[in-house]
Amino acid sequence: GDPHVELTPQSSHVKEGFYYTRMKRYFDAFEKEQIKIYVFEEFTRSPADLVRDLCGFLDVDTGFVPDTTVQHNPANVPKYAVLNRVLYHPRVIRGVKSVLPARLHATAKRLRRRNLSPAPTFPADLRSQLLDLYREDILRREELIDRDLSSWFEPA
Repeated sequence: GDPHVELTPQSSHVKEGFYYTRMKRYFDAFEKEQIKIYVFEEFTRSPADLVRDLCGFLDVDTGFVPDTTVQHNPANVPKYAVLNRVLYHPRVIRGVKSVLPARLHATAKRLRRRNLSPAPTFPADLRSQLLDLYREDILRREELIDRDLSSWFEPA
């Protein structure tokens, strides 16, 4: 992306990161005991424990162990944007699935993935800029969910 793009609280792609107001609506409408909040770091640290805890919260079988080894939406960028648009076009995918036997669907998926490169690392200055924008919202979320989110302010 363009390193000169200015990030402001009004930018549509930045607005999505302000969670406090949306979360507060739930806390205003429901008892605190009816709400369970997890942060992404908890999932990455111990997905099976998180799922077990969530199942317990929902009063369902806590013996379920999901397969968390597969990354379904890894962050990446296309090597060739035009090729990516063609490879991921719904009609192309439907067409390939209707023409290729089921055993070759995985091969077609691998071909689509070969056009992807890992996403670039998040620039430290951009992270710092975003943290400045979200600081007040994060502090209000901390208070709302009674959790320490100070690690979010530490350098990546």
